[in-house]
Amino acid sequence: MARLPHPRPHHGRGRRWPDHHDEPEGPVRRHAAHRRAGHRRVHPVRGGLAGPDRLDRLAARTQPSPHPGPARGRRGGVVDLSPTDTLVLAWHGSRNPAGKALIARITARVADLLPGVRVHTAWVDIEPELLPETLARVGSCTVVPCFLASGYHVTHDVPQAAASVTHEVLVTPHLGGSLHRALLDRVAEAGGPGDAVVLAAAGSKSAAALAEVDAVASLLAAALGVPVEVGNIYLSEPSVADAVALRQAQGTDVLVLPYTLAPGLWGERIAGLGVRVAEPLGDHADVAASITGRFLSATRFDQRLLLTLESSPEKEVP
Repeated sequence: MARLPHPRPHHGRGRRWPDHHDEPEGPVRRHAAHRRAGHRRVHPVRGGLAGPDRLDRLAARTQPSPHPGPARGRRGGVVDLSPTDTLVLAWHGSRNPAGKALIARITARVADLLPGVRVHTAWVDIEPELLPETLARVGSCTVVPCFLASGYHVTHDVPQAAASVTHEVLVTPHLGGSLHRALLDRVAEAGGPGDAVVLAAAGSKSAAALAEVDAVASLLAAALGVPVEVGNIYLSEPSVADAVALRQAQGTDVLVLPYTLAPGLWGERIAGLGVRVAEPLGDHADVAASITGRFLSATRFDQRLLLTLESSPEKEVP
């Protein structure tokens, strides 16, 4: 039995391996005082683990209140809470009813994992109410960008929305790089990797985002023992169809593994390629656990709960 090794660049893509400087080490705070002064100062949240007394106080706050209502009153009609009281999940937005239903299920699961925390859904595109309006409505909060790579929505839309409000907003890292076990489960459910896997990612104009997906492909290739090539659904080359055609020309059994959270119209196109296609990540339990872990790490809300989420057994691959 082999455990997931440390990721290394997979063969053939030629993109730079991302180092730890490509992404902030932790969440960033945007302080209301700086915005009122006309500044947009952003810096990593600092500090070590919470001490026992603080943990006990924070743990007590996770219990539902017998008297629902704002903990700190209101300012101009907006509930004045801290980032540890309210969590906002920032999604792309979808016209697909199945995609919206999936996001509702994930949100409900996250809420179950965080009793006492108000959990909201927000959108960066397509929907009538976008993230800036949601942040203005809910007050101080923590935002988890529910994206798998650091494309434009992560690097621009989310931080700009956080900077548009006068109250404190804590923005965590996105979900990319935290769902390897869920991907391996989807491979197993699809009947195994076959001779090669095409990791079907959304695609991006960002070199950093492409490098992140390359790193996921590298880790999967090492874990599965077969080549894992990236194929892109939009924007970037090679496309999923091109990556599949290349492998089929070699007479191999190919599995397309969607590196996406929700179903979409892309699924119909991939289904027409004549190869096995795994399910998207969807409402796999690790998705909600990853979102919850981002929130707990950012707020140091209760390190004991965070350690519980992170201590599940490592995925073993035959």
